[in-house]
This record gives sequence, C-alpha cells and structure tokens, in this order.
Amino acid sequence: MNWFRQRIALGECAAQLALRAYTPSLALTGLLPGIDNLRHDVHLSPKFLQLARAHIARLIVQYGGVKDLYAEERPVVRPPSIITPESKQPPRSKETTEFKDALLDLLTAALNRAKSEDNLCLATLCRLAVIKFLRQEMMAQFTAVLERCQARLPFYEAQPLQSQRGIELRERTAQFKLARKTILRKAGQELFSTLRDAEKTVLARMRRSLFGNATDGEYELFLNRLLFTEEGRDDFLNAEHYVLLGNYERDPDRLGPMKTVVGDFLRALGYAAENEWELDALLSEPENAQALVAAGDPEDPLRKAVLTAWVEQLESEGVLAHVLAAYAAAPLLAEYSPPINPQQLKHALISRD
Repeated sequence: MNWFRQRIALGECAAQLALRAYTPSLALTGLLPGIDNLRHDVHLSPKFLQLARAHIARLIVQYGGVKDLYAEERPVVRPPSIITPESKQPPRSKETTEFKDALLDLLTAALNRAKSEDNLCLATLCRLAVIKFLRQEMMAQFTAVLERCQARLPFYEAQPLQSQRGIELRERTAQFKLARKTILRKAGQELFSTLRDAEKTVLARMRRSLFGNATDGEYELFLNRLLFTEEGRDDFLNAEHYVLLGNYERDPDRLGPMKTVVGDFLRALGYAAENEWELDALLSEPENAQALVAAGDPEDPLRKAVLTAWVEQLESEGVLAHVLAAYAAAPLLAEYSPPINPQQLKHALISRD
C-alpha cells in the first residue's frame, strides 16, 4: 500500500467515490403473536399445499432420473404418506401450471388482505411462510421418493427371475441417494425460478400499485438463489451466480479472511468501517464494487490507482490466484462437475500438484 499512499490522498478518495451502506432487514410489525406467544401463526391453503407437494415430488423424480421407477407398480402394500397424489404418468405441464397458478393466487390474496388491513407485513409473512414450507418439503419429498425406490428392493431380490432387475434397481437407488445434493439444488432452483417469475411479472407491480416503492429493498432478499439450499450455501450456485469463496481451513480466501482483506482496504481508502456492522453494511451493497473498480473512465487516475492498489493488496495477502481461479472455474463446471466439485476444480487451476 506504500505506492498507493504516495500517489493519492486517501481522504479525497472517500469523498470522490461515495459508497452506500445497506443492512438487509425484514419488517414484521403490527402482527399478532401465535399460540406460543413468540412466533406468528400462518395457515396456508390446503389446495396449495397438496399441489406443492405433488409438484416438488415430480421435480425430484425428474432430476433424480427415476421417473420409470416412480411410475412403476409398487409391489409393497404401504406407500409413503408424504407424496400426494400418486400418479403413473410423467410430469405434465398442466400439473406444473396448476402449481404456479395456485402459488400466484395465494400471494396475490395475501397482498389484497395486506391492503385491506393496511399492513404490508401480512404479505411479507405469507411469502416467508411459503418459502419455509417449500424448503422443508424438498427434504421430505426426497426422503419419500428414496423410500419408495428402496421399498421395491426386497420384492425383486426375493425372486430369482427378477434378480437382474433387483440389481439394477439397487444401483439406481444408490445413485439417486448419492446425488441428493445435486437433485435438491436443481429442484430448488426450479422453485426459485417460479417464485422469481411471479414476483417480476405480477407481484412487484401489484405491490407497488398498492403500497408504493418503499419496500422494494425488502423483497430483493427473496430474489436470492441461496434461499433454496440446505444451509444457505452451495458451491455450484456461488460459482455460477455469485463468488466461489474457499471452504477449507487452509484456504486463504475463506469468508473471514477475505472480509479482513476488504476491511483493511476500505479503511485505507478512508471509509468508516471500524466495526463488523459497518463493514457488513458496506459489503452488502453490490453497487459499491462497481463504484470502486469498474465505473467511470478506465483511464481516470483515481480509478486506476484504486484498482492497482486492490490488486496489489490481493497479491500481498496471497489470495489473488484464488480470486482469479474462482472466476475461471465457473465456465468449466458444465464440463468437469460432476464428478469434480467446484472447490476441487478451483484448486486444480491453482496447484499443479
């Protein structure tokens, strides 16, 4: 940073490159507590729940490659109780459309009720409840489909004439189980796309007409693809849509160390990020990266100096190769993953070994 300090007044940098702070939040005020006096009770439409369960089961069957096993006559007596309704037919566009229509009807009804009671938090609460239900149901339906496949194994293995079919079924069931994370990711992104389309085509316009633009920032939180992942993180989604930070203890580009690097850089530029909350607020605004290193005239001395200083700091912290590899790995995922996961692919670009 010595070169940078000699060529630019750090106090002037903060004045010329104004950054914004953003703290994600959801307002849930004016709502009555539920029966436990802590949370809010939400009762979703039984029709919507039934259609959602069936739709998620179809997605898991489709992305798991077990359509024929799922549709096959089952030799066992007791079916899994979660999958409803049971069908021998492959997923049909009509069924998918019914789910989308039911979802849109539910969310527009929530907006209309919120308007009648003059409290947008009712619509926000409904959206949260829908997302929570869909997340939970993905796990439940995967387990149900897996149990349905496993339930056939004893029948085929007990009959000599069906032994080959039993071996095939066991192998495919094992593959389905191993591909759990991939299947749930694809099903989750299908649900995310459905919600996003409903938001962009109908709900956002309707909400603005009823309540204005004041709450747009809150609803941007619902347009995050990581909502439909198990732990709010997924290397494939991060690589394709966000940034692939390190996961392992030895990785210098883990979230914690990278926040330290960015915090030091921002303080050197004269921005007030003295504590964790202030730094998080600056990092939560994507436009700040654009303002720092991408916007304006590329030949502008200030811009070039900031970008050069940032590259030098990444080099001095030993993370520049990891940052470059994270972006270089993204277009290679379709060719190499699976079986290689994104982190392994990133390290393969860095380490010759």
